[in-house]
Amino acid sequence: MTSQRFSTLRSLTRCAVLRAAEYLMTTRGATTTLDVKQWLRSQGYMALQQDVSGWMSRLADDRYWLFVSNGKFRMYFLPPPAVGETALAYIAPVREN
Repeated sequence: MTSQRFSTLRSLTRCAVLRAAEYLMTTRGATTTLDVKQWLRSQGYMALQQDVSGWMSRLADDRYWLFVSNGKFRMYFLPPPAVGETALAYIAPVREN
């Protein structure tokens, strides 16, 4: 039963992590890799902590996300909007890698 369950899970992609993280940052104000991993799993993805952490680190650099670290985990935030823009302006379409 367990192997059948895993075979039906979707593969983790950059795009899935990006969409999950930006959704969580937009709706909650901030997110962690643990939050993203749990949300992805609830959506049917095979999300492992080290994979999510790796994608989040690269995406933070690529997308100019802000983060603070307490030495154990990072809290990620969307950059503040420019004058006259909304936070949603930072959520741009992405191509799947």
